[in-house]
Amino acid sequence: MDESTEDNQLDSLKEQHKLFVQSNYSFPQDNLPASVFHYTSINALRSILENKSFWISNAEFLNDSQEINYTKKLINSLADKFVDPWFFKDTVDSIVNEMVPDKIHNLFLLSLTKNRDSLALWSSYSNFDGYNIEFSLTEILKYFNNYVITLTDKTIVNPDDKLIMTYGNVIYSEEKQKQFIMNILNMVNQYYFVDPKNSYFSEYQDYLYNQFFESIAASLARASIFFKPVIFEQEEEFRIAFIIKSSDFRKNVTKYRTSNGSFIPYIEISNPNCTLPLKSVRIGPKNYCDIAKQGVELFLESLNYKDVSVIPSGLTLRY
Repeated sequence: MDESTEDNQLDSLKEQHKLFVQSNYSFPQDNLPASVFHYTSINALRSILENKSFWISNAEFLNDSQEINYTKKLINSLADKFVDPWFFKDTVDSIVNEMVPDKIHNLFLLSLTKNRDSLALWSSYSNFDGYNIEFSLTEILKYFNNYVITLTDKTIVNPDDKLIMTYGNVIYSEEKQKQFIMNILNMVNQYYFVDPKNSYFSEYQDYLYNQFFESIAASLARASIFFKPVIFEQEEEFRIAFIIKSSDFRKNVTKYRTSNGSFIPYIEISNPNCTLPLKSVRIGPKNYCDIAKQGVELFLESLNYKDVSVIPSGLTLRY
């Protein structure tokens, strides 16, 4: 192969890589909700509203610790379907077991839901006596588009290009999950398996490992936080994810809280220039009484929140 042909092929590869990177953080979504809800305790509600900030936990410390492993198993099962199993599988194993975990270290998640009044979610997040906060999806995304982040020394900085925000519905359909993963594996198969006897192979091999596969790993890492087994579909979860590009920056912004006997790493995201775009606050089914409603209303008024509905849960607990 002459040098000009090799250059053209390399340019073609880089162009494909560029298009992939551009789509990498635009997770395919449809049916985005008008409103999203955040179930939480009374102490967390007070902190969120007073400080106009969210504590956003690291993806490795999700309530369901099996989420990451679920996607890993799905990827490995699909990789077995390719024609050249050992060579391809070895490559996929390297991406999934070495590169993807490194990406997940830098992923932080805010869990929301489309379900405004769920018995299961009241139980999981507030022992039935907490609250949920309703946000307009459009407005909360605008809020996060102008956020700042608090460093471990309490300095507040604009992260500029150090973080990427992405969001979407959690996908519970195994068919859709497999389709997304297969598209990525086909891309690996297509661009990795150039004839190794060809001199062109050595020309782009370093580029492929250092850039293209990094993007593949990032995409699979993101899939692992938006994929859950179908048994969880009643949660109707919606997630906003913050992806920190640099491990050094992650160390500067990661704080720790305690929960159930464990230390949980998180980042603090806020927008001090505006109030949170609240639509309503709903009171948990175990907590509802006139005093609870009046207390929330007065608290919201003290923080200059206007036209925010305070609503009791419509669910009845049976003991």
